[in-house]
Amino acid sequence: MEQVTNIMRSKSFFIAIDGDLVGRKIENLIISQELDSLARYSHLMNKMIENMCLIATDLGGKIYLKGGDSVLFEIKSYQTFIKDFVGMKTELDTTFSVGIGKNLIEAYLALKYAKSLGNGLIIISETINKKNQFKVFEKIKS
Repeated sequence: MEQVTNIMRSKSFFIAIDGDLVGRKIENLIISQELDSLARYSHLMNKMIENMCLIATDLGGKIYLKGGDSVLFEIKSYQTFIKDFVGMKTELDTTFSVGIGKNLIEAYLALKYAKSLGNGLIIISETINKKNQFKVFEKIKS
């Protein structure tokens, strides 16, 4: 709990989000020639990404990247965003991995660590004694 408490003292946080196994899903739909399903999946993904950005901007966040199945933004407090993000309803059968850090590098490394552990994880990174440390904040139910 000390790690989470320490990271809460930061003035702002970077949050990096990326869809899990999205490329494989798209490849499958293309190879199977399921164009209607591909169009629907693309529409739902775009809608989900747009909703994430709306939540972030409603909370005063600044969007740096919004494309494909990825989002990167800076926000003052990540707790409310994560609560709203986890509660989002969608027809999309895809999970998202999330990395949170006090700077861009920490958020990126936390995202990479989340993806290395599996799907649908929210990881917080922070530097303690010049070493990056990661903590699983939440597992997103798929």
